[in-house]
Amino acid sequence: MDTSAWGRRARAHAAMLTTALDAQAPTFSQVLAERGAQIAITDLLNIPVFVSKSASPGCSVAGSCDLTARTITVVRASSGRMRFTALHELAHLLGDLDGDFQDALASAPQTKRDDEEDACEAFAARLLLPDSAIDPVLAAHGLNARGFIALTEATTASREASAVALAHRMEAPGYVALIDEDLNLRFAARSGDAFPLARGSAQGAGVAGTVREIRGTRGRGQLVYGSGARTDEMYVDARWGTGNLLYVVATVDSPGWEVLQIPRRTPGRANLQEGWCENCREPFFAAHRCANCGELKHQACGRCGCDVTVSTPQRVCRECNFERPAHMFAGGSAACTECT
Repeated sequence: MDTSAWGRRARAHAAMLTTALDAQAPTFSQVLAERGAQIAITDLLNIPVFVSKSASPGCSVAGSCDLTARTITVVRASSGRMRFTALHELAHLLGDLDGDFQDALASAPQTKRDDEEDACEAFAARLLLPDSAIDPVLAAHGLNARGFIALTEATTASREASAVALAHRMEAPGYVALIDEDLNLRFAARSGDAFPLARGSAQGAGVAGTVREIRGTRGRGQLVYGSGARTDEMYVDARWGTGNLLYVVATVDSPGWEVLQIPRRTPGRANLQEGWCENCREPFFAAHRCANCGELKHQACGRCGCDVTVSTPQRVCRECNFERPAHMFAGGSAACTECT
């Protein structure tokens, strides 16, 4: 699916959630602006919002919701980040009870993206950052790292909300990401059919490692998946900014800054093809396809698209509660590599 179609679909799904919210609480946006997300959600929708000291994996943000108990939990962080997380989780609760939204998700073309997560991110960003707040900043700075930083400084919205809003405006697949001073990924909003980047994943082997000692960089570079594999080489604009964070805008083409665009292959991958392993929940690269099903085989677990069950030792991660291949647990760790 082309990037513009993905963006339109995410925003259309978010609009359905906004309609559902307006029907239940017409003054929600006003209370949100005046008193914050926690009070707006608790007082107007009677949904308890709890604050936790540790993250609950599952969503792309640091929070979770209980669809049965109708509660929201957010991880203690900056007020902006907690506000974005609370609204993201509210979107899950609204969507769970909205038949039109569920029908829209079910009828959407099947892709590698999680349409509900996209909609929830778009919903939160839409409430916190209307177009009237974004347009002047991008007109002055452009859709680049400097524009990313300027947007976070010009509004009260969180950096995460700003990243999502910018990703929805990108013209090609890529990422708008935040990397902390330890070179770990804090958050990444993605555009188009880009594979997800795991929150907390080490980014030192990518572009973040090259800008540790300098103010920023603009050129070619890579980000790093949770598995340790690198993305294809992209156009990257990265700059250290407020919060001692590295602000990154990365795209496969059509960057929001002037460059000489010359397509390149990633070194060492001339004969490799990119695949996605549903068993390990991670991207991988392989040179050959299975003669039986025609799909790429992931060497780490031996799985392809065949219906034959692959005998791979599995363990349940104590953090995300997903069953993962045993090779995703380092040493005697009870948590998988995606959660550690």
